[in-house]
Amino acid sequence: MKRVFFFVGKGGVGKTALSTSLAYYLSRQKRSVYFASIDPAHNICDIIGCPPFLGEREIEHGLFVEEVDVESYLRRFLRKIIEEIKSTYSYLKIINLDRMFEVIKNAPGMEESAIMHGLNDIIDRHRDMDYIIIDTPPTGLMLKIFNLPFITGTWLEGLRDLRYRILDRRAAISAIKGKEYFAKNVAIDKKKDKVLKEIMAQKALVDSLIKTFKEKSIFILVVNPDRLSLMEGIRIKNALSNINIHIKLILMNKSGLLPLSLDIKEFSHIPIKKIPFLENLSKEKIYQLADDWAKDILTHPQRHVNYFMEGWPSGLRRRS
Repeated sequence: MKRVFFFVGKGGVGKTALSTSLAYYLSRQKRSVYFASIDPAHNICDIIGCPPFLGEREIEHGLFVEEVDVESYLRRFLRKIIEEIKSTYSYLKIINLDRMFEVIKNAPGMEESAIMHGLNDIIDRHRDMDYIIIDTPPTGLMLKIFNLPFITGTWLEGLRDLRYRILDRRAAISAIKGKEYFAKNVAIDKKKDKVLKEIMAQKALVDSLIKTFKEKSIFILVVNPDRLSLMEGIRIKNALSNINIHIKLILMNKSGLLPLSLDIKEFSHIPIKKIPFLENLSKEKIYQLADDWAKDILTHPQRHVNYFMEGWPSGLRRRS
């Protein structure tokens, strides 16, 4: 896997159309591409003109598309949690935990956690692809998903340290009162503790995602030239910067449809490219959308200088 591309931005700015354009561009460069939407409101099929389908499908040679079933990942995620609780804490005789399914499903953060696990799963399953392209949900849910591995990692470190202390105290008590002091399934040895094993497995998962974000990913911000879109783009850039994730390219979509409504100094150090407004998006037009910028972002994925400076709209150039 060479790169993972994440298209981020406000809802309705054209993330799906532009991520689709990159997917077609790369596949026609004889690269293997996995292109997925993790937005619960899917519309890849609306863009490429195919009937909706479940699962993954090769729509052109080397181009695999999937509108990820977030609800399915949520169900599997919840069932896994319930089964692990049953297995790990069987000695506590938890009864009728299945009745808690709907309650847990609606708990805060469950959808984001399910999407995070789903994102890790689809990246892991497609590491043999040359490129992975992810069309993300609108800002609110998207930022929660990208923040979650960092927050979860810190939380898991605390749980790990707490579990170490619990096991150390159990070992001390066992040395004094004997192993029979504890119930048969109560772990004393760190190597045999199911809870610690699960904590470490979850920590490995979030660490893997964080590494992918920081070392393998290119984040592309899509904006329109209207005030709401641009202001939200600034918030996205700043929120991602807070977790040391940086936007590598800004695509100013629907350029020319509206006059630029804001002078954005905050974007002055980020490459930006104008994308013309097109009413009818045929496959060929979608492919051509990426023609003007895809080559550069592939050739210089880590470059921060304004190599698209000629594409900056009037009013966006940095002021002295």
